[in-house]
Amino acid sequence: MPKPASARSVTAMLLIVLATVTMAGGAQADDPVVKQVCVKTNVAPDPASPPKCAKKARLGDWLEVLITEPAPPAARPTTLYLDGVPMTGLELRIDPRNDRKPPEYWVNVQLKRTAANKSAWDSILTRVGFLDPAGARVRASVGSQSGTPYVAGDAATIELLAGEGWVRVVIGIALVLAIGLIIWALRKTDVVRDPVRKVAGFQFRLFGRADPSYRRTYSLARCQLAWWSVIVLLSFGFVFAVTGDYDSVTAETVLLLGIAGGTTLLSVTVDQSKAAAEQAELAKLLADYNAIAAAAAPTPALLKLERDLVGASEGFLQDILSNVDGQALHRMQALVWSVVLGAVFVIETVSTLSMPKFSATLLALLGISNATYLGLKIPEKQVQ
Repeated sequence: MPKPASARSVTAMLLIVLATVTMAGGAQADDPVVKQVCVKTNVAPDPASPPKCAKKARLGDWLEVLITEPAPPAARPTTLYLDGVPMTGLELRIDPRNDRKPPEYWVNVQLKRTAANKSAWDSILTRVGFLDPAGARVRASVGSQSGTPYVAGDAATIELLAGEGWVRVVIGIALVLAIGLIIWALRKTDVVRDPVRKVAGFQFRLFGRADPSYRRTYSLARCQLAWWSVIVLLSFGFVFAVTGDYDSVTAETVLLLGIAGGTTLLSVTVDQSKAAAEQAELAKLLADYNAIAAAAAPTPALLKLERDLVGASEGFLQDILSNVDGQALHRMQALVWSVVLGAVFVIETVSTLSMPKFSATLLALLGISNATYLGLKIPEKQVQ
């Protein structure tokens, strides 16, 4: 049964509107189009044979963009686009080869991360992942910086990778070795321990020598400073090795190191302010030790007195989480937030190939946690 005239008119109008919208949203007949995008490691042309169109790209590689322009353009393209995101600060070069004739030509551009496009790269590299061998599929195009990218089809899609497989293996091994070396150095040296305690008139009676196998307690503040210093140093080396970016340290990273360094400095100041009271307490403890040692054979109680006098370590976690009165909540809070934010820092660096930008709220949280630790450290006793 034929449709009424009014129904046919409405249908025709809808089809016209749909066609108009489709044409407006797509490329016009005389609009430039990105026909193909290829990847190469340099810009030197090979006149003997046309280059193979590779599709796996990494930072530092060059893109060859084949453009078709049915009509003479008002201006040549100036900006590379990756999935519609403008990568400003990159120079587009017209390929000098004559293997193409108008209306087609090649444009070369190198994939580089600069200060101008750092945030744009962060949004792209978040999808890549250092440990993912497949990378991320990205559609490349070009256009004017203030306009829109040229229409690009499937042939303009590339696979963006974090690096060669062997490069990832070498970097992974280097990081593991560096972490192992740092752990070894921290265990074998006293850089993260409290200073050696000097007790006037004290002699080790149980061991009969002046240097027994006692080592001082671990310092929470010094461990925190070492924690953040190692994380930032390894993250900087990782980002530089993968991307070549030597300006990856963010302002938030500097503030993190400032908080850790300031906490260590104030912690040492608090300890030094209690030096006189500490020596008075040590004198009483020494008198008890001498009295017991002169009248009794070596006993566990005497050994404990000796360890208390020299401030011997009771183990890493016990040292940093405890004072003379036992384990303390404010110390645990400072430790937990440092570990949590440090883990987030490392994960973000590996996943985005860039150091993270912590919010002011997170930085304030860490600062308050450390300030609480310092405030409650002031009334702590130094000697049991």
